[in-house]
Amino acid sequence: MVMTSNIHFGDATLNKNAAKSINVKGVELLKFAIKKPFEKFTSDPFPTRRETDDIIGEKDVLGEPTLSYTDMTGRTVARYFTLDRYEIGLFDHGYENLRRLVEQVGKTKPLNKGFSSEFIEKTIFEWWRANYGSSSPSSLSDHLMLQASMAYGEHHLAIPISAVEIERPFRIGDVLVAPMDKQMLWETSEPAVKRNPEHAARIEEASAALVRELGHLTCVHVNILGEANFAKDMATQTAFQITEMFRFMSPAAVSWNVAYPCFPHGCHYHRTTTALTIANDKITHLTQSMLEYGMFSRKITFAELDRDMKSGFANFSVFFQNGILSPFEFRVGKAIGAFAEGVATHDVNNRLIYVMSSLEHLFLREQEPIQNGVGERIAFLIERDAKKRRDILANFKKSYALRSKRIHHLSTVDDEHTLSEFFKNAWIAVYRALESMPQYKTPADFLDAIDNVKFGGGQG
Repeated sequence: MVMTSNIHFGDATLNKNAAKSINVKGVELLKFAIKKPFEKFTSDPFPTRRETDDIIGEKDVLGEPTLSYTDMTGRTVARYFTLDRYEIGLFDHGYENLRRLVEQVGKTKPLNKGFSSEFIEKTIFEWWRANYGSSSPSSLSDHLMLQASMAYGEHHLAIPISAVEIERPFRIGDVLVAPMDKQMLWETSEPAVKRNPEHAARIEEASAALVRELGHLTCVHVNILGEANFAKDMATQTAFQITEMFRFMSPAAVSWNVAYPCFPHGCHYHRTTTALTIANDKITHLTQSMLEYGMFSRKITFAELDRDMKSGFANFSVFFQNGILSPFEFRVGKAIGAFAEGVATHDVNNRLIYVMSSLEHLFLREQEPIQNGVGERIAFLIERDAKKRRDILANFKKSYALRSKRIHHLSTVDDEHTLSEFFKNAWIAVYRALESMPQYKTPADFLDAIDNVKFGGGQG
């Protein structure tokens, strides 16, 4: 859901030299135009048996369509428009030059903040199309600044997330996390019903389905200045970070085999298999079975959240504020992201790889042996007793051996006792790093403090 309000781009101006360079590159881009007949697409080897709903036709398209070619990964590789059964556009080398100009514009003030690469590319191509064949092209820099000023605004986005229900809204940094507003969902149908009263029942049925799908979820609310695509990308990125936080804070994080698929809604689904029993050429029975069990879902009371946020988890707020992270905060954030990715997977092999990578990222200096460097630092960080420290190091070495067998020999990870202890130790270690973020500026400061305890004989 998106709500916008007009915020003027301000009196921002483009540096004269920057504007001149952009205009020159724009004129050069016009020289790369290619005009060619419509490509003939190879027909399917046989008709599809897929059942389809209503087909979108020309009458459903409003305005001029944006046309592009993409490769098999979905990456745009050309942009064009159509005229008299011809495709006219930027292909191959021409499109490469368009992308280079997009990168240049994206690094130029004031267009370097609040605008997505997609917006800049479409805006440049819009200018390119309007000036195709012109002997005196208009100013590309003026066009960019005008379109940027029109698109710039404050956007309030709410991104639904799955597998967590909260009792009441709470704030962390600049982000509001709140239960989904069901009334707001119901109200989305009102404009459509007014425009199409003859289809009111169908529209309200669709709204009811939307409420069933989203009404129980939790939403991540963010307010972002910029154009719409940029705001959506930033809001989605924030929602992913919030779900990483929820996964790391969950009881599943210290387990070795309980997956917690808390993600922005639609990013995860429970895998199932379908089996049809056939007798006498008729389906007599249909069964659907889940492939993975032990999937975790969570309801969190406000009291629980309040308690957690008054502990070391309060330091999560630095990741959701409009500020610059210190090198150590950035390192901890990346480590938590990798750890949380492991918590989301039901595959213990992948879980071990993600969590081990998290620990290496956080506790290893360059050119150090992994087993002793990481294992010893974890032991000295989370335990004071000498024997328990040795046990933690031994467990780390066993777990690392399991990880190596998996990566190099595709062996199955199945040592439950070793893994259970490892994931508990790993979580405590990363939590201690999160808890101690205010004390250190750089990763080296953090590791030096641990090493001082280790080599100085301190108790931590």
